[in-house]
Amino acid sequence: MKYFQNGVWGRFVKFYLLAAVIAVVALCLFLAWSYNVKGEENVRRALAEARTLNTEIDAAWDYIDSVQPILTRMSGDPLSGGVYCVVAAKDIAERFSNNSEYSIRYVRINPRNAEDEPDSFERQALDEFERSSAAEYYGLVREGDNAVFRYVTKLTIDSSCLSCHGEPAGEKDVAGYFKEGMSEGDVAGAVSIVMPMDEIFAQAKNDLARTAAFFCALMGVMGILLALALRSWVARPTMAENNQLIQESHTKSRIITAAVQELKSRPPEVFSTGDLRVNLRSGEVLLRGEKVDLTPKESRIVVVLASHPNETFGKDDLVREIWGEEYVGTSISISAYVRRVRSKIEDDPGNPCYILTVRQRGYCMRADEREK
Repeated sequence: MKYFQNGVWGRFVKFYLLAAVIAVVALCLFLAWSYNVKGEENVRRALAEARTLNTEIDAAWDYIDSVQPILTRMSGDPLSGGVYCVVAAKDIAERFSNNSEYSIRYVRINPRNAEDEPDSFERQALDEFERSSAAEYYGLVREGDNAVFRYVTKLTIDSSCLSCHGEPAGEKDVAGYFKEGMSEGDVAGAVSIVMPMDEIFAQAKNDLARTAAFFCALMGVMGILLALALRSWVARPTMAENNQLIQESHTKSRIITAAVQELKSRPPEVFSTGDLRVNLRSGEVLLRGEKVDLTPKESRIVVVLASHPNETFGKDDLVREIWGEEYVGTSISISAYVRRVRSKIEDDPGNPCYILTVRQRGYCMRADEREK
């Protein structure tokens, strides 16, 4: 029982700690992914809303532009009593801004009045419209302590705008402003929409907090169920077998310990001759203390010869020892293997001092006098 408590339960604790770490890492990754996805969703939501607002403003502009000739004929005033597309659109945008948390305004690079002067974000958008074919420019930015979504969409000159902004440049239009000499398709300015995002972000954080709480509660319930299952189906059955296993383990441990001690007490089986050392167990070959890079077959040839120093092995003997009886008489070239080994362990492979050739008989490993 004591062994079980100190051993198995210790492993259970480690298992639960590992599971807890994995759960925490999974939660962090999930929350990071969710936060990123939620952020992208908020941008898509804000963009869709900004496009809808812009469409409504465009519709109001187009309506005033379409009825302006009628108003002009009725009033006899080219400015329709001050009711024309630009003025009406700006007034609608101002009224909307005053009655909501949103801000809508019209801006130009060279404004006719100060209220149309673009800020830095709007100027970047206008520059982008001049450089490329982009029709909108948007992004999340911070204004002081608040996060806002900025959306700017391009306004272009059409035929109805030329009477006030077309040729000739420098001539006054009906409103008393100097014409800019623009042509159809030129960038006339932009509609700029600013949408507050703090409330949306706060809601997203609350959603993430609820998700994290649910995840933690779910992990807690699953942990309890897993603990009960492990206790009933793993721990208790293991306790019944554990005592017998302990006894068997102790017996085997004593036998293995004795065998290991006996093996450790044996001197290493190493053959030495001159500057060459051959470990007959591992097949490792050292020359002047440096390991020689031999292939498995080359190493085996050295080990076979070193295991029987000064004993001659014919080519068939070496093939039989290293490859097996079925390879005797095949095309295996022992001479080629010996040449490669000599090139790696002999100072002068043409006049070897370790692996000697016994004429018409085979090869042998020369041993020092003290090794004989």
